[in-house]
Amino acid sequence: SMTAATKDGNVTFLFVTLDWSPAIPDVTKLQGDWETEWLIESGKQLAAQDGFSGLLFQIKGDTFVVAERKPDGEKTEVDTGRIEINSTADPKTIDFIDRNHPNKRSLGIYELKHGVLRVCLVDTGGMDAPPGERFPEAKPVKRPTSFESPAGSNILLMEFHRKSDN
Repeated sequence: SMTAATKDGNVTFLFVTLDWSPAIPDVTKLQGDWETEWLIESGKQLAAQDGFSGLLFQIKGDTFVVAERKPDGEKTEVDTGRIEINSTADPKTIDFIDRNHPNKRSLGIYELKHGVLRVCLVDTGGMDAPPGERFPEAKPVKRPTSFESPAGSNILLMEFHRKSDN
C-alpha cells in the first residue's frame, strides 16, 4: 500500500493514491535506489575535482533520502523528506518536501524513460508556503518547465540510473 508512517505515528497518504489516477504506476516505478549519471547545477557540471562523486537517491513509498558520495567513498546524508508526484501533468511534476521544514518545497519536473530518471528542480523553496510561514531569504521560485539548467539559474538537472548491487 502507498502509506508511510510518520514519526508521531500518524499515517500520511501519498496524494496521488487518493483518486486512483494513472499516477500510481510512476510511484511504483520510481521506488528503489538510484545514483547519478551526472548533475548540472546552474549550468556547471559537477565533477570529482569539485569534491563531488555523485548522489545516491532512494525512494521508499513517498519518502526520499539523498546522500552524497565523496571521492573517498564516504557517504553523507544531504536531504530527507517526502515526495509528491503528479505523473498526469506535462511535464510530470515532482516536489521534494523537507522533513524538517514541511513548508519548504523544492519544485521539480521529472521523466522516466528506458530505466533513466531525469529530474530538474529549483534549488531553493519556501515561496509556496502560506504568507507568514515563508522563509525570509526565499526568492520567488517557479517550477522548471524544461530539462535545462542555465547559468545563474539555481536549477539542478540530474540524471539517475538504478543503483547496481555492487
